[in-house]
Amino acid sequence: MEKRAKTRVRATRACDRCKSKKLRCSGDKPCTACTKLRLNCAYNALYRRGKLPNIVERDQASPGQSLSTPSHDASTKDALDSVPMTASSQVQEDEHITSPPAGSSRDSPDHDHVSSHGNYHGSASGLAFLSRAQKRLHSSMPLSENISIFAFGDAPLPETDESFLRLPPIAEARQLVKTYFDVAFPTHRFLHEPTVEAWMQELYQHKPTTLLKPGARERSAIVMLVLAHAMLFRRKGSLQSDAALDSANLFAASEHQLGRETGEVRLSAVQARLAQCFYLLAQSRVNQCWNLFGTTARLAFAVGIHRKHKLAAGRKHHSHVDHESRKRTFWAAYSLDNYLSAALGRPRALHEQDIDQEYPDPIDDHDLSDDRDHVVAGPNSEAQSVMLAPIYHAKLSRIISSVLTKQYGIIRPSWDVHASLARSHLEQIATWRSEILPFLDAQWTSIGLMIPPFSRQCTVLNLASCYTTLLTARPLLLCSRQALQSCMPIVQSQIRECRLAGLDAALRIIKIVRGLCDGNKMFDVLWFTFYYTFNALTVLYVYIIEHRNESQEDWQAHLADAEACLSSLSQTVPLSSFTARYGVVLEELRHEASRRLSNQPLARHTPANAPEVSINDMGSAPSAADLDMFSLGNMQDFDQTSPSSFLAGVSGWADIETLVGPFLWRQKHEADHSSSIRRFHWPLTGSPIGRCDLCYDLLAIRSTTLRPI
Repeated sequence: MEKRAKTRVRATRACDRCKSKKLRCSGDKPCTACTKLRLNCAYNALYRRGKLPNIVERDQASPGQSLSTPSHDASTKDALDSVPMTASSQVQEDEHITSPPAGSSRDSPDHDHVSSHGNYHGSASGLAFLSRAQKRLHSSMPLSENISIFAFGDAPLPETDESFLRLPPIAEARQLVKTYFDVAFPTHRFLHEPTVEAWMQELYQHKPTTLLKPGARERSAIVMLVLAHAMLFRRKGSLQSDAALDSANLFAASEHQLGRETGEVRLSAVQARLAQCFYLLAQSRVNQCWNLFGTTARLAFAVGIHRKHKLAAGRKHHSHVDHESRKRTFWAAYSLDNYLSAALGRPRALHEQDIDQEYPDPIDDHDLSDDRDHVVAGPNSEAQSVMLAPIYHAKLSRIISSVLTKQYGIIRPSWDVHASLARSHLEQIATWRSEILPFLDAQWTSIGLMIPPFSRQCTVLNLASCYTTLLTARPLLLCSRQALQSCMPIVQSQIRECRLAGLDAALRIIKIVRGLCDGNKMFDVLWFTFYYTFNALTVLYVYIIEHRNESQEDWQAHLADAEACLSSLSQTVPLSSFTARYGVVLEELRHEASRRLSNQPLARHTPANAPEVSINDMGSAPSAADLDMFSLGNMQDFDQTSPSSFLAGVSGWADIETLVGPFLWRQKHEADHSSSIRRFHWPLTGSPIGRCDLCYDLLAIRSTTLRPI
């Protein structure tokens, strides 16, 4: 059947909204995009391209006119040559929008997408790539709308009966408490271990009538959450599923208790809900975690833990344990707030101008008492305090807060300012590392000799510091060659140094995670670790795609390390949420990086014993092309759906995370909790796709353009 010819049109002016968002605009009023979203369409921006064109006004509700083929003034109609749209042409689409070739399904207006969050992504937008991936997965597995708006995008926990509570034996419970503090929360220690043990003893020994006392429900809920979270770290084969069900039962029981608490707001109420947030995050229930954290933050404000208080001698209301617990709880909440904001691309609940709380004292839990003197162990003390790592994690979180505020704000700085900010933040990270360098370096020398929780603390701090470096440096990967050349030489040097620092941090994360998998120390509930790994792999793949010819690196070796990391993850946690959430994006980037390397000769190898790159001694690397200036070669059909054109429409790194996150989080859990659980595997070169039927077409078709959705 002969295809119907389509009239190619050119819009000489885009509306204010489409222009600001770099979206395809139909050029009339109201335009197609604003009509679909029911938004006000305006043409008030200054026009500098000659004579001001006439804007055709049309009836928004006209039944005889299709939304996808809007009318245009006759003077604006023009037939175009059938030339594939390249990434460079997309950069100029703010004022001059060119329609795609007639046979291109990728750029057809019929495939414009409005996400469930109300975000419009035109077919010319690079984000349409992720939209099509989401739509393909959605068509294979319909999503239920009968979910609370506070948990939409998350999977339901296993069915539980909140009226029936089965506590583990007391001996097992004590071991679970130890697991919680040593493994689950090495650097977010907002609970006092002896206090939790006392509350657990009270829960096991007393009758249910004690729950009527003020604060008793909150204390019982905290104990249940500690046990529930620790159960997720069990490794007992077939008993692991029983542990997951017992864990869900305890979590449901804690919700039941907190739902019936009465009286004034107490610190224990904040701690209980913060423990719930971390539990939900471990279960990849990110949306529910974020919503619950909003309530938690406001309760924290009500209690006043964001403000510093002097410990008055002899004042019973604020004991020493309570005084330190307030500080610990606040900084754990502060850290979680930053990570949720970075991962979801949403504003934070806690702001620097509202905070003057002090850091906790480096006092071990068993040394913290109101009845006897305590010993404060500093960084240089022979007996290092277990609280030293939480303190430094809180300090690192303040750097993350500054990065999010200054580098990821609504008003984006110029490249000169961006480079200066990144340089300043990297220097802060270097200063932070220098204060505990011997402890962090143990990751590469004697991590196996360290006892819990110090071994976990060392790993977590190394991963967190590398992630902070990634967060700081990765926006500069989007700096184009033209923009780089327009900067002062000193700024060019700073940009190159920051990009190399980001690459070094990505490689460190990959190495650490691979070591965790090889040492059987990786758990599928370590949400932060999976999130760090996703960011590291994304940065590495983009760096290979962009700068493979411009830096003295063994890119093939780096790519092999990344694939080895993915393979280790798939063998260690085959049902990991990381795979289902980010697998599509990572696979597309990985394949593109591999394809680019196969078409180019290897760069000069870096010696195996070369010193590690630091912000202070980095050399200058040649400039790099921007993500929207790829050399497409002769693979135009493939590149129209490859990460080249995909990343060309991405205005910032947050676009990748915030768009792909909600759907794929939901996708993972609907698969995991279905009656026939699918096993997701990492798709690697030379191995078949791991029977992931839902995204087989997306991951397996490589030689041609992806089929239309």
